Amino acid sequence: MHPILRQVSCYHRTSLSYYSYILDRCWTIKSLDFVKITHAQLIKVGFNTHTFLGNRSLDVYFQFGTVDDALKVFDDIYYKNCISWNICLKGLFRHGCLERVRMVFDQMPLRDVVTWNSMISGFLSHGLVNYALGLYLKMQNAGVRPNQYTFSILVSLASCVYQGKQIHGCIIRNVLDLSNVVLGNSLITMYGKLGHVDYAFGVFLTMVKVDTISWNSLIWGCYRSGYGELALDQFYLMRTTQHKPDQFTMSTVISICCNMRDLNKGRGFGEKAMELFVLMLKENLKPTEFTFSSILSSVSGILPADQGSQIHSSVVKMGVESDAIVSSSLVQMYSKVGLIDYAMKVFVNMSEKDLISWNTMIIGLTHNGYVFKALEIFKEMVAKGSQPDRITLFGVLLACNYGNLVDEGIQVFSSMEHEYGIIPEYEHHLCIIDLLSGVGKLEEAMNIIAEVPFEPSFMLWRAVLCCSNVHMDLNLVESVAEKMMEIKPKSSLPYLVLAEAYEIRGRWESVIRVREAMKRHCINETVECSWIGIKNHVYTFKADQLLHHGGEEIYLILKLLFWQMEEAGYI
Repeated sequence: MHPILRQVSCYHRTSLSYYSYILDRCWTIKSLDFVKITHAQLIKVGFNTHTFLGNRSLDVYFQFGTVDDALKVFDDIYYKNCISWNICLKGLFRHGCLERVRMVFDQMPLRDVVTWNSMISGFLSHGLVNYALGLYLKMQNAGVRPNQYTFSILVSLASCVYQGKQIHGCIIRNVLDLSNVVLGNSLITMYGKLGHVDYAFGVFLTMVKVDTISWNSLIWGCYRSGYGELALDQFYLMRTTQHKPDQFTMSTVISICCNMRDLNKGRGFGEKAMELFVLMLKENLKPTEFTFSSILSSVSGILPADQGSQIHSSVVKMGVESDAIVSSSLVQMYSKVGLIDYAMKVFVNMSEKDLISWNTMIIGLTHNGYVFKALEIFKEMVAKGSQPDRITLFGVLLACNYGNLVDEGIQVFSSMEHEYGIIPEYEHHLCIIDLLSGVGKLEEAMNIIAEVPFEPSFMLWRAVLCCSNVHMDLNLVESVAEKMMEIKPKSSLPYLVLAEAYEIRGRWESVIRVREAMKRHCINETVECSWIGIKNHVYTFKADQLLHHGGEEIYLILKLLFWQMEEAGYI
């Protein structure tokens, strides 16, 4: 016989504490059968009606998810105190039994503040915000005074600053000061979420005591309000206090730096994210999966690829390589820095591939020119039963576009809705229009533009205009260029393409007219640029700066290569 069963069957019938211990042990070993055997013994010795053991059995049954058994235990309890009713409410909420919750609540002979808090938070967790607010009003009408936990729940309900200030005023009227850290942190989080960092600072400065969570709330609130650099300032200020940044704080600040980099706030934030990641390792704070995902996005954006390999080593060392989020981030990082073979190795070794993993690999292969391999991966994905989404089909259409695979692209675009249940959106239309325009099928491209369910954008017209002028009728060039000028009057692109179209056809007076129009409207030609990271330095190349980087020698080598190609019979 199992030791637990032996103890249950032989232990003295008057030991309430030991039966409670046995129930705890049953939950620890996750055995519902042992719970039922223990409960049967309670019934046998007449302890099933005892309030203390009844409450304990009730809680254990709810934790195992056996709601009907829990309610039977609840009915057997001879004297139900407030704790009994509250355990029952929380258990029913946990398993989504909202109708039964209402029935139990209506039957309660006495309701304390814990009861009302459980009801408000329970309905809030199920998305019933208005019902939760209504319960708060009923709580006041019933004469039950809210405590700090009530208001901690309520501040999460505020959808605007007006509501937030009302709740804050209620806290003051109920003579609840900010000596309670939980309440103060909730207010800071609320004002930060609502975009009022000045109020968040006001609460923070008036708190009697702050903790690490207080600083985290303030840092994240600054960022949510659009003050990213202020959030970083608060982080560095926090490091000078007794509250040292923990794992969550470091992960939050790294994420802020990466997001600011993505918002084109400057390359320096990507480098700062990497510095903070190194600091996190030095202080023996273990990065989470989301930390790795954030920092890998910085590498794929601007930092050198060798730093990405170093982070990959840390991923392996900490044993999180099997995590789908981390693996997908590694695939994306290696794809963006051009190491597609490494990306494929990570992808192939993934134990479980989710939709994000498939999408990342398809788009990564496409951007690196492996369009046929991208289509193979898509076919493999469908064959294994994964349902593609709009991002998947965008990646497939992009592969068709890059590979000039017209028939395949048209087939995928036309079958999106009836085969996959996905209505083509803006990015799908842009891909197919770019594909058709690039191979000279302008009539088909214009037909699709005429049928788009939205107003054609600058980029859609750009896809048509930037195709070879050899394919394009001059009247169409002029018409499309005019539409683009209306949408973006300061863009130089339509003027330049129009001037090129006139130049190809020898209409020099029209070329001069276009150039004069550019000067008249103060339109400057946009200079494109690219960059490459080598070791610890990033080199930027502008389109008009080639001669500053040894351009003459480059052209000489290029001519030599052309000559050798012609000698070998290549055209």
